[in-house]
Amino acid sequence: MRLSFNDMKNNSSNEESLIPFDKTSIEKRIESRKLAIKDSDLNITTNQTKLELIYFFDASPSVEGTEKVMAEKFYSQITKLRTRKDIIVTLIVFDYHDEILYYRQKGKDIKYTTYHIGIGTALYDSVTKNLKKIKEDQVKNGEPKHKTIVTIMTDGGNNRHYEYDVKDFRETIKECKEAGWEFVYLAATEEAYRPANLLGFDKENVCLYDYRISADNAFSAVEKAIDEYDESGKVSNGWKKILALSSGEEK
Repeated sequence: MRLSFNDMKNNSSNEESLIPFDKTSIEKRIESRKLAIKDSDLNITTNQTKLELIYFFDASPSVEGTEKVMAEKFYSQITKLRTRKDIIVTLIVFDYHDEILYYRQKGKDIKYTTYHIGIGTALYDSVTKNLKKIKEDQVKNGEPKHKTIVTIMTDGGNNRHYEYDVKDFRETIKECKEAGWEFVYLAATEEAYRPANLLGFDKENVCLYDYRISADNAFSAVEKAIDEYDESGKVSNGWKKILALSSGEEK
């Protein structure tokens, strides 16, 4: 069954009702966000087109136990890519709020970083807010038009949002696509996979995978999509063939 906009907007679970309002935690994240964005100001030069990589990782309870592997695979991928591409990297993890681990840093400045699992899935807020910010910064800084590809890895639908709803999310994805950005949306469950088209993602950009057994394949698939986009400016279905599970298509 496909979810309507209203279903998705109003979708909530028992998990949401258990989310505490932790003022101290939120303040720490806001401060961390400010520092990450401030640090990026020292790293971006405006005289050369680059490949901009933006990653969003789900950090909700259902993925607990995978965060170490995700951090390792991410770092391994960036280490490999930065040897052959001039890249800018953003890494954001999200539970009921988002945490910016890296904001528009040069690839050479990325270090191995772990993160913690929280509660809830604030997908709409995390993705919408940060894509808007990055897009604005690209223009504000007078940067040339970077090739920008966004990878989202999640295992559940949105169940917590404060600022943005599904229509805001979809409109932001549309605006980014119109600017030439590409997306890789990896859904670890049917709950995350089913509404992908309603969120604004094209069929070739979406894949269902098993995050507990195919982290290697998932990151290999992302790397293939990045290479294809860097070379041709588009992402086709080819990257999905690497994964053990596809979105119902022939591998």
